[in-house]
Amino acid sequence: MYKVTVIIPVYNVAAYIEDSLLSAFNQTYDNIEYLIIDDCGTDNSISIAEDVIKSHKRKDNIKIIRHECNKGLSAARNTGIENAAGDYVYFMDSDDEITSDCIEKLCNAAAKQNSDIVFGNIRLVGADSIHIKNLQEKTITGKEILKDFLKRKYNIAAVNKLYKKSFLDSNCIKFVQGILHEDFLFSFQCCKNADVIDIMPEYTYLYKVRNNSISQSKVSLKRINDLSFIIDSFKLSREQSAPELKSSFDKYIHYLVFLTSLQLLKSEVSDDERKRIYKNLRADGLFFRLSAFAVLNLLPYPLFVLFVGSLYSIYKK
Repeated sequence: MYKVTVIIPVYNVAAYIEDSLLSAFNQTYDNIEYLIIDDCGTDNSISIAEDVIKSHKRKDNIKIIRHECNKGLSAARNTGIENAAGDYVYFMDSDDEITSDCIEKLCNAAAKQNSDIVFGNIRLVGADSIHIKNLQEKTITGKEILKDFLKRKYNIAAVNKLYKKSFLDSNCIKFVQGILHEDFLFSFQCCKNADVIDIMPEYTYLYKVRNNSISQSKVSLKRINDLSFIIDSFKLSREQSAPELKSSFDKYIHYLVFLTSLQLLKSEVSDDERKRIYKNLRADGLFFRLSAFAVLNLLPYPLFVLFVGSLYSIYKK
Protein backbone atom coordinates (compact mmCIF):
# COMPACT_ATOMS: atom_id res chain seq x y z
CA MET A 1 0.00 0.00 0.00
CA TYR A 2 1.14 3.49 -0.83
CA LYS A 3 0.38 6.59 1.19
CA VAL A 4 0.42 8.95 -1.82
CA THR A 5 -0.06 8.59 -5.56
CA VAL A 6 1.46 11.40 -7.60
CA ILE A 7 -0.37 11.72 -10.95
CA ILE A 8 1.57 13.33 -13.81
CA PRO A 9 -0.12 13.61 -17.24
CA VAL A 10 2.38 13.93 -20.09
CA TYR A 11 1.72 15.60 -23.44
CA ASN A 12 4.32 17.43 -25.59
CA VAL A 13 6.58 18.70 -22.80
CA ALA A 14 9.96 17.40 -24.02
CA ALA A 15 11.82 20.57 -23.05
CA TYR A 16 10.66 20.45 -19.44
CA ILE A 17 9.79 16.91 -18.45
CA GLU A 18 13.18 15.80 -17.11
CA ASP A 19 13.39 18.59 -14.54
CA SER A 20 9.73 18.11 -13.68
CA LEU A 21 10.01 14.37 -13.08
CA LEU A 22 13.23 14.64 -11.09
CA SER A 23 11.59 17.17 -8.77
CA ALA A 24 8.77 14.65 -8.22
CA PHE A 25 11.01 11.60 -7.84
CA ASN A 26 13.54 13.24 -5.51
CA GLN A 27 11.12 13.72 -2.64
CA THR A 28 12.09 13.45 1.02
CA TYR A 29 8.92 11.40 1.60
CA ASP A 30 9.34 7.70 0.84
CA ASN A 31 5.93 6.07 0.49
CA ILE A 32 4.94 7.37 -2.96
CA GLU A 33 3.54 5.75 -6.09
CA TYR A 34 4.02 7.64 -9.36
CA LEU A 35 1.61 7.32 -12.28
CA ILE A 36 2.84 8.83 -15.54
CA ILE A 37 -0.10 9.15 -17.94
CA ASP A 38 1.02 9.05 -21.57
CA ASP A 39 -1.60 11.10 -23.43
CA CYS A 40 -0.16 10.38 -26.87
CA GLY A 41 1.82 13.49 -27.65
CA THR A 42 3.73 14.04 -30.87
CA ASP A 43 7.19 14.68 -29.42
CA ASN A 44 9.66 12.50 -27.49
CA SER A 45 8.42 13.39 -23.99
CA ILE A 46 7.73 9.79 -23.02
CA SER A 47 11.12 8.60 -24.32
CA ILE A 48 12.79 11.17 -22.07
CA ALA A 49 10.60 10.06 -19.18
CA GLU A 50 11.56 6.41 -19.73
CA ASP A 51 15.26 7.32 -19.64
CA VAL A 52 14.80 9.24 -16.39
CA ILE A 53 12.82 6.40 -14.82
CA LYS A 54 15.15 3.52 -15.69
CA SER A 55 18.11 5.15 -13.97
CA HIS A 56 16.25 6.34 -10.89
CA LYS A 57 16.23 4.55 -7.53
CA ARG A 58 12.42 4.80 -7.35
CA LYS A 59 11.84 3.10 -10.69
CA ASP A 60 9.95 0.19 -9.09
CA ASN A 61 7.36 2.66 -7.76
CA ILE A 62 6.77 4.33 -11.13
CA LYS A 63 4.22 3.22 -13.72
CA ILE A 64 3.54 4.56 -17.19
CA ILE A 65 -0.11 4.21 -18.22
CA ARG A 66 -0.65 4.75 -21.93
CA HIS A 67 -3.81 6.10 -23.53
CA GLU A 68 -4.65 4.60 -26.90
CA CYS A 69 -5.16 8.14 -28.27
CA ASN A 70 -4.95 11.72 -27.07
CA LYS A 71 -7.82 12.35 -24.65
CA GLY A 72 -6.83 15.60 -22.96
CA LEU A 73 -5.77 16.66 -19.48
CA SER A 74 -9.04 15.85 -17.72
CA ALA A 75 -9.12 12.30 -19.03
CA ALA A 76 -5.46 11.79 -18.12
CA ARG A 77 -6.06 12.91 -14.56
CA ASN A 78 -9.15 10.69 -14.34
CA THR A 79 -7.06 7.74 -15.52
CA GLY A 80 -4.68 8.53 -12.68
CA ILE A 81 -7.48 8.61 -10.10
CA GLU A 82 -8.90 5.31 -11.35
CA ASN A 83 -5.54 3.56 -11.10
CA ALA A 84 -4.20 5.18 -7.92
CA ALA A 85 -3.27 2.84 -5.07
CA GLY A 86 -2.40 5.58 -2.59
CA ASP A 87 -4.49 6.80 0.33
CA TYR A 88 -4.02 10.28 -1.12
CA VAL A 89 -3.58 11.59 -4.66
CA TYR A 90 -1.59 14.60 -5.80
CA PHE A 91 -1.68 16.18 -9.28
CA MET A 92 1.20 17.97 -10.91
CA ASP A 93 1.76 19.16 -14.46
CA SER A 94 4.72 17.75 -16.36
CA ASP A 95 6.20 21.15 -17.19
CA ASP A 96 6.18 22.41 -13.58
CA GLU A 97 8.25 21.43 -10.54
CA ILE A 98 7.68 20.77 -6.85
CA THR A 99 9.94 21.35 -3.87
CA SER A 100 11.84 18.36 -2.50
CA ASP A 101 9.77 18.32 0.70
CA CYS A 102 6.41 18.99 -0.95
CA ILE A 103 4.74 15.63 -0.32
CA GLU A 104 6.21 15.29 3.19
CA LYS A 105 4.82 18.67 4.27
CA LEU A 106 1.39 18.04 2.77
CA CYS A 107 1.18 14.58 4.39
CA ASN A 108 2.16 15.98 7.78
CA ALA A 109 -0.55 18.61 7.50
CA ALA A 110 -3.15 16.03 6.42
CA ALA A 111 -2.39 13.84 9.42
CA LYS A 112 -3.06 16.64 11.91
CA GLN A 113 -6.72 17.21 10.98
CA ASN A 114 -7.50 14.06 8.96
CA SER A 115 -8.21 16.50 6.14
CA ASP A 116 -10.11 15.66 2.96
CA ILE A 117 -7.83 18.08 1.11
CA VAL A 118 -4.63 19.95 1.98
CA PHE A 119 -3.66 23.04 0.00
CA GLY A 120 -0.08 24.17 -0.45
CA ASN A 121 1.01 27.54 -1.79
CA ILE A 122 2.05 28.03 -5.42
CA ARG A 123 4.96 30.18 -6.52
CA LEU A 124 4.57 31.63 -10.01
CA VAL A 125 7.73 31.55 -12.15
CA GLY A 126 8.02 33.71 -15.26
CA ALA A 127 5.20 36.17 -14.53
CA ASP A 128 3.31 37.96 -11.81
CA SER A 129 -0.41 37.47 -11.23
CA ILE A 130 -2.99 38.35 -8.62
CA HIS A 131 -4.81 35.15 -9.61
CA ILE A 132 -2.30 33.01 -7.69
CA LYS A 133 -3.35 33.75 -4.14
CA ASN A 134 -0.97 33.68 -1.20
CA LEU A 135 -2.87 31.41 1.18
CA GLN A 136 -2.56 31.78 4.94
CA GLU A 137 -2.42 28.82 7.31
CA LYS A 138 -5.94 27.81 8.23
CA THR A 139 -8.31 24.91 8.80
CA ILE A 140 -11.78 25.28 7.27
CA THR A 141 -14.69 22.99 8.05
CA GLY A 142 -18.27 22.35 7.03
CA LYS A 143 -20.31 24.93 5.13
CA GLU A 144 -17.56 27.54 5.39
CA ILE A 145 -15.55 25.63 2.76
CA LEU A 146 -18.07 26.25 -0.03
CA LYS A 147 -18.71 29.81 1.16
CA ASP A 148 -14.99 30.59 0.95
CA PHE A 149 -14.79 29.01 -2.50
CA LEU A 150 -17.60 31.24 -3.78
CA LYS A 151 -15.80 34.23 -2.28
CA ARG A 152 -12.75 33.19 -4.37
CA LYS A 153 -10.49 32.74 -1.36
CA TYR A 154 -8.77 29.65 -2.81
CA ASN A 155 -6.60 28.89 -5.82
CA ILE A 156 -8.87 26.86 -8.07
CA ALA A 157 -5.98 24.94 -9.66
CA ALA A 158 -6.16 21.18 -9.05
CA VAL A 159 -2.38 20.95 -8.70
CA ASN A 160 -0.50 21.22 -5.39
CA LYS A 161 -3.33 19.80 -3.31
CA LEU A 162 -3.32 16.50 -1.49
CA TYR A 163 -6.70 14.78 -1.88
CA LYS A 164 -7.90 11.87 0.22
CA LYS A 165 -8.62 9.15 -2.35
CA SER A 166 -11.62 7.80 -0.42
CA PHE A 167 -13.11 11.31 -0.40
CA LEU A 168 -12.90 11.59 -4.19
CA ASP A 169 -14.26 8.08 -4.68
CA SER A 170 -17.17 8.32 -2.24
CA ASN A 171 -18.34 11.61 -3.78
CA CYS A 172 -17.71 10.46 -7.39
CA ILE A 173 -15.52 13.50 -8.02
CA LYS A 174 -13.73 13.48 -11.35
CA PHE A 175 -12.74 15.98 -14.02
CA VAL A 176 -15.20 16.85 -16.77
CA GLN A 177 -13.56 15.55 -19.92
CA GLY A 178 -13.08 17.49 -23.11
CA ILE A 179 -13.17 21.02 -21.71
CA LEU A 180 -10.57 23.67 -20.93
CA HIS A 181 -10.53 25.34 -17.49
CA GLU A 182 -11.65 22.01 -16.03
CA ASP A 183 -10.27 22.97 -12.60
CA PHE A 184 -13.22 25.29 -11.92
CA LEU A 185 -15.74 22.47 -11.77
CA PHE A 186 -13.41 19.95 -10.12
CA SER A 187 -12.45 22.37 -7.34
CA PHE A 188 -16.08 23.37 -6.87
CA GLN A 189 -17.15 19.74 -6.40
CA CYS A 190 -14.33 19.23 -3.92
CA CYS A 191 -15.25 22.29 -1.86
CA LYS A 192 -18.95 21.46 -2.04
CA ASN A 193 -18.40 17.99 -0.55
CA ALA A 194 -15.39 18.36 1.77
CA ASP A 195 -15.76 18.31 5.56
CA VAL A 196 -12.23 19.50 6.40
CA ILE A 197 -9.72 21.46 4.34
CA ASP A 198 -6.32 22.40 5.68
CA ILE A 199 -4.19 25.18 4.20
CA MET A 200 -0.43 24.94 4.59
CA PRO A 201 1.46 28.25 4.23
CA GLU A 202 4.68 26.90 2.67
CA TYR A 203 5.37 27.18 -1.05
CA THR A 204 5.62 23.66 -2.45
CA TYR A 205 4.88 24.12 -6.17
CA LEU A 206 6.64 26.06 -8.93
CA TYR A 207 4.10 26.98 -11.60
CA LYS A 208 6.06 27.93 -14.70
CA VAL A 209 4.42 30.31 -17.17
CA ARG A 210 5.27 29.40 -20.77
CA ASN A 211 4.75 31.58 -23.83
CA ASN A 212 2.94 28.70 -25.54
CA SER A 213 0.78 27.75 -22.56
CA ILE A 214 -3.03 27.70 -22.72
CA SER A 215 -3.19 30.80 -20.53
CA GLN A 216 -0.93 32.72 -22.96
CA SER A 217 -2.33 31.56 -26.30
CA LYS A 218 -4.86 33.21 -28.60
CA VAL A 219 -8.35 32.46 -27.38
CA SER A 220 -10.33 30.01 -29.50
CA LEU A 221 -14.09 29.74 -29.78
CA LYS A 222 -13.82 26.40 -27.98
CA ARG A 223 -12.29 28.09 -24.97
CA ILE A 224 -15.13 30.63 -24.89
CA ASN A 225 -17.71 27.85 -25.27
CA ASP A 226 -16.10 25.83 -22.48
CA LEU A 227 -16.22 28.82 -20.13
CA SER A 228 -19.88 29.30 -21.08
CA PHE A 229 -20.50 25.63 -20.23
CA ILE A 230 -18.87 26.19 -16.83
CA ILE A 231 -21.05 29.25 -16.23
CA ASP A 232 -24.16 27.21 -17.05
CA SER A 233 -23.02 24.51 -14.62
CA PHE A 234 -22.73 27.05 -11.83
CA LYS A 235 -26.15 28.47 -12.67
CA LEU A 236 -27.61 24.98 -12.25
CA SER A 237 -25.81 24.54 -8.92
CA ARG A 238 -27.16 27.92 -7.83
CA GLU A 239 -30.73 26.78 -8.48
CA GLN A 240 -30.11 23.70 -6.35
CA SER A 241 -28.37 25.59 -3.53
CA ALA A 242 -29.70 26.74 -0.16
CA PRO A 243 -31.33 30.21 -0.22
CA GLU A 244 -28.57 31.75 1.88
CA LEU A 245 -25.98 30.80 -0.75
CA LYS A 246 -27.73 32.22 -3.83
CA SER A 247 -26.23 35.70 -3.45
CA SER A 248 -22.73 34.21 -3.18
CA PHE A 249 -23.39 32.09 -6.27
CA ASP A 250 -24.58 35.19 -8.14
CA LYS A 251 -21.37 37.07 -7.39
CA TYR A 252 -19.27 34.08 -8.43
CA ILE A 253 -21.19 33.77 -11.69
CA HIS A 254 -20.69 37.51 -12.27
CA TYR A 255 -16.97 36.90 -11.90
CA LEU A 256 -17.06 34.03 -14.43
CA VAL A 257 -19.06 36.11 -16.90
CA PHE A 258 -16.55 38.95 -16.56
CA LEU A 259 -13.64 36.52 -16.99
CA THR A 260 -15.22 35.11 -20.14
CA SER A 261 -15.87 38.61 -21.47
CA LEU A 262 -12.18 39.39 -20.99
CA GLN A 263 -11.29 36.31 -23.00
CA LEU A 264 -13.50 37.61 -25.81
CA LEU A 265 -11.21 40.65 -26.12
CA LYS A 266 -8.35 38.45 -27.36
CA SER A 267 -10.40 35.78 -29.10
CA GLU A 268 -10.11 34.57 -32.69
CA VAL A 269 -13.81 35.02 -33.46
CA SER A 270 -15.24 37.88 -35.52
CA ASP A 271 -16.41 41.10 -33.94
CA ASP A 272 -20.05 40.26 -34.69
CA GLU A 273 -19.62 36.88 -32.99
CA ARG A 274 -18.04 38.60 -29.98
CA LYS A 275 -21.02 40.93 -29.67
CA ARG A 276 -23.43 37.98 -29.87
CA ILE A 277 -21.58 35.98 -27.21
CA TYR A 278 -21.23 39.03 -24.96
CA LYS A 279 -24.98 39.66 -25.18
CA ASN A 280 -25.77 36.02 -24.38
CA LEU A 281 -23.41 36.03 -21.39
CA ARG A 282 -25.38 38.86 -19.83
CA ALA A 283 -28.82 37.43 -20.58
CA ASP A 284 -29.05 35.24 -17.50
CA GLY A 285 -31.38 37.15 -15.16
CA LEU A 286 -28.75 37.32 -12.41
CA PHE A 287 -27.57 40.86 -12.91
CA PHE A 288 -30.22 42.40 -10.69
CA ARG A 289 -27.81 41.50 -7.86
CA LEU A 290 -25.11 44.00 -8.61
CA SER A 291 -21.43 43.46 -7.92
CA ALA A 292 -18.32 45.16 -9.27
CA PHE A 293 -18.08 42.55 -12.03
CA ALA A 294 -21.77 42.83 -12.87
CA VAL A 295 -21.56 46.62 -13.21
CA LEU A 296 -18.75 46.30 -15.76
CA ASN A 297 -20.68 43.68 -17.72
CA LEU A 298 -23.71 45.96 -17.86
CA LEU A 299 -21.72 48.19 -20.21
CA PRO A 300 -22.69 47.89 -23.89
CA TYR A 301 -20.11 45.89 -25.80
CA PRO A 302 -18.39 48.87 -27.50
CA LEU A 303 -17.96 50.61 -24.13
CA PHE A 304 -16.76 47.37 -22.51
CA VAL A 305 -14.07 47.07 -25.21
CA LEU A 306 -13.09 50.74 -24.89
CA PHE A 307 -13.00 50.96 -21.10
CA VAL A 308 -12.24 47.45 -19.82
CA GLY A 309 -10.16 46.46 -22.85
CA SER A 310 -7.83 49.42 -22.40
CA LEU A 311 -7.30 48.70 -18.71
CA TYR A 312 -6.81 45.00 -19.41
CA SER A 313 -4.12 45.74 -22.03
CA ILE A 314 -2.24 47.86 -19.47
CA TYR A 315 -2.59 45.16 -16.82
CA LYS A 316 -1.27 42.41 -19.14
CA LYS A 317 1.88 44.46 -19.82
